[in-house]
Amino acid sequence: LEPPRLSPSGHGEQCRRRAARQHLCSTSMTAGRAGPVGCAAVVLVVVGVAASWLAAPHSWLVPLAGSVAQAPGMRECGRRARVGRLALRGRAGVSKQKLGRAREGGAGAEQDEKEEELEQKENQEQKEEDELTDANLARGIDFFLDVAFGPGAAPQSVGPFLWKFCMKSSLGCSFLVVSNDTFVDNVPSASAEEFERLLDLMVRFVKGYEKFGGASLLADFEGEFPGYGGELTTAQLQPTAALHGTSLKLQRGLPTGTTAAWPSALGFFLDLRCRKVVHLLKEVMQSSRITKLIWGARGDFECLMYQEGRNPLHIMPTNVVDCQMAYKIKAMGKNIQSLPNVFANLPEKDGQVDWSKYHSRNARAFEPPLSDHKARYAVDDLHRLEVILRVGETETQKLVKARLSTRIVLGGLANDPLGFSSLEAIRQRLRKALTRVQASANAVALMRHCLFIRKFAPGKLRLYEEVALDAAERAAKNILLKMKVSVPKDLSFAELEQEEEEEKKEEEEGEEKSEEDSKNKSKDKKEKKKEKKEKKDKKKEEAEHGTFAAIWKEGDEEADKDWLGGGGLSFHVTADKAFKMDADRARATLEIFDPLAKQGNLEVLAHARKKASEGMIPMRRKGPGTVSKDKGDGKGDGKGAGKEDDRGDRRR
Repeated sequence: LEPPRLSPSGHGEQCRRRAARQHLCSTSMTAGRAGPVGCAAVVLVVVGVAASWLAAPHSWLVPLAGSVAQAPGMRECGRRARVGRLALRGRAGVSKQKLGRAREGGAGAEQDEKEEELEQKENQEQKEEDELTDANLARGIDFFLDVAFGPGAAPQSVGPFLWKFCMKSSLGCSFLVVSNDTFVDNVPSASAEEFERLLDLMVRFVKGYEKFGGASLLADFEGEFPGYGGELTTAQLQPTAALHGTSLKLQRGLPTGTTAAWPSALGFFLDLRCRKVVHLLKEVMQSSRITKLIWGARGDFECLMYQEGRNPLHIMPTNVVDCQMAYKIKAMGKNIQSLPNVFANLPEKDGQVDWSKYHSRNARAFEPPLSDHKARYAVDDLHRLEVILRVGETETQKLVKARLSTRIVLGGLANDPLGFSSLEAIRQRLRKALTRVQASANAVALMRHCLFIRKFAPGKLRLYEEVALDAAERAAKNILLKMKVSVPKDLSFAELEQEEEEEKKEEEEGEEKSEEDSKNKSKDKKEKKKEKKEKKDKKKEEAEHGTFAAIWKEGDEEADKDWLGGGGLSFHVTADKAFKMDADRARATLEIFDPLAKQGNLEVLAHARKKASEGMIPMRRKGPGTVSKDKGDGKGDGKGAGKEDDRGDRRR
């Protein structure tokens, strides 16, 4: 089957560039040959030759050369031809530089020759790669048609029809996009008739593939929050020969002739928003004759079995192997990094889609129509899984155990329709979150799970289930309130653009408020500082009563009023001043105890009673000549010490 040469999605950028170059070259050359300026140039040449032949038959070459050199039409024709050749090379600017260097000297000419040789090699390699890619893609279409219709029995119109709805992975492998709406950029949406024809071809392929002994499919899913309360958007499937579907015997090593376009089997990119596509996926996932190979399938299983809302699925997977259980390194990105670099064109898995950015705001990260980058990210996981199966370190026995473990997981999920076992796992991830964004994303997933339980619980929950659910809701709400994120009860998703605009408005309002608050605070601080200074100044000005400073101030004030008739300084203390001075001194040492105010505080009352009783005990006086036990060392010191104690007692 020969695919159409100018398919926009089947051959990619190389074919489009080659076609554009050919079109530009042919257009420029045609304009140069058949344009009006070219026709005028030809007429001038003929007239010049005839005139020169009539004037001087032996010198006709001279005017011919002059007419050709001076005719503007010929110059225009030559210029257009050169532009066409440069466009064919795709390096017009570089060729002008080459021409300038060639005029300058021989060193530039040698460099130009080397560059031309390298360019020719690159073009040859690109040509061979394009031919090999086209051959691999054609083999993928041939395999699909042979399985669906039988060897050589497919109509000739089916191949070009499938090319129309194909996209390419990072390795150049073609994937058939099955959707009734715009699903991937640069892939046209199918009409109603074309969509029915695609579904018919897919059903034919599935029924034919079930007849193969040991048929196996690589499978993967993408969507929002895989698990309870989440939603799957896409499904990726691709036939593989990496292992036998029945015995799980591995096919070690890569196929011969491995290139950037391997694997060449036609894959399928399914839009799960369409109910008919969901029925098709249900036939594949519930088929016991086809072995499905998935990496990290628990969240996908939960969505396939219990997804509700906009796209309910209710699919019970059968004959599935979670290959992650057969390997020590559980993360696909780290596992693929530990293997030899088989494909340079296969990008790294981590960091291509910022899931936490969207999920931390309860927004969709995989909202159709998908960009080419996101579509390639989804289908490239199948290539990574096949590379791990062919090159990774595992055994057939481990895969058999993984199949048994997968059956146990599916049985446990069937007995836990509300997912209380997964609820605790999400809480553990929430505790281990390293950043605020990761914590917010895990909190949104936890809250969606709790709302799913509240909404779809068949009856009243048991006591321990209600306790676990309340604890999970509290843990999620504490973080969501801090991050200002809400999850609706209908499990719908937020629009990230609207939230960003609202956040910007809130930030602007907050900045304005903060500026006003800072201004007010600065004003308040200045006023407080002024008040403190005034109080300090007043305290400095007011001197203590009875002191020389106070007397001096009074005399100074009287002297300011009437220095001649004033009384001057007066050191006499009247009764009022004496009373005031005694009251001020006694205020510092006076202690007032109110037992009614301290009622109920037994410790304070007991301490007050003890203090009062100690004050009522009469103080013992020591007689003269008694020796203190604490003072004196027996050589005349005791007598002096006793006298000092006597004097102290008398003073008391």
